[in-house]
Parts: sequence; C-alpha cells; structure tokens
Amino acid sequence: MISRSQPHATGKRAATPLAVSVFIALISGISCTPTEGAEPTTEEYTVAMEAICVETATALAALPPPPDDTGRTDFALAAAATIEAEAELAREIEPPAILDGDHRAFVANTDQQAARWRDIAEIPAEDADELNRVSGEIGALTLGRDDLAEEMGLAACRRTRS
Repeated sequence: MISRSQPHATGKRAATPLAVSVFIALISGISCTPTEGAEPTTEEYTVAMEAICVETATALAALPPPPDDTGRTDFALAAAATIEAEAELAREIEPPAILDGDHRAFVANTDQQAARWRDIAEIPAEDADELNRVSGEIGALTLGRDDLAEEMGLAACRRTRS
C-alpha cells in the first residue's frame, strides 16, 4: 500500500464505511504496491487517490438533501464528516515527489471544505448573509480543488463536471 510511514492524528472521526471501502479496494488489487523504500509511481498514486475520491463522491451523493432548513445542520455535519474522512485517507497516501506539493494543497483544500461545512451547520437559519458567504467559500474551494485535481491528473477527484 502506498501510505505514509507517519500517522497523522487530528482527533477527527473518520467515516468507517468509507475507510473500510477504500482499504478493501486498495488491498484487493486496485492499487499497485511499490517495493519497500521505492517512491510510488504516478499511476499507483492516481489509482489510490481516485479510489478515495470515488468513494467520497458516492457517499456525498447518498446524503439525502435536507427537506428544509431544519435538516441543514444534519446534512452539513454528514457532509463535513465524509469530507474529513476523505482528507484523512488522502493524507495517508504517499505521492510521487513530483506531486508532493500539489498533494499537500489538495489535502489542505479538502480540510478547508470540511471546516466550512461544519461552519454551515452552526450558522443560524436567520443569518442568510453568513450562510451565503460560507456557501460561496465552499464553492470557491470546490472550484480550486477541481483545478488542482485536473492538474494532478485526478479526473475522478473533481467535484463539479464541465
């Protein structure tokens, strides 16, 4: 498996089904395993990252939309937890040296998106201006992530489709 040797503890809870699905996919041959001490190839990295992104997209798509503002908090917290799990799994992937900086930026962007979704959960319904502001930040982060995913050759990691 192409994971980093140092664990990253953030104290955040990961979505267990997502983690298990990706782990099973990685050990069942979707991802190649580099030899000990060898840098992972771009192909190995791409396969591992896209498996994580596909699982995340599936989990996000399965979230039922809130019927009205009363369900917004639950929806936002579920989205945040799913995106946090994606960041944690991506953080464990060791990128090839050529993609290291982009990989760190990808994980940071994913962390920021999760934080903004948590913010959405806490904004009172009557504060439409703040809801719009934070929603706009999520949109900007998503577009930035999509640009980064495209540059990295991670088509499955785009959240919007052109």
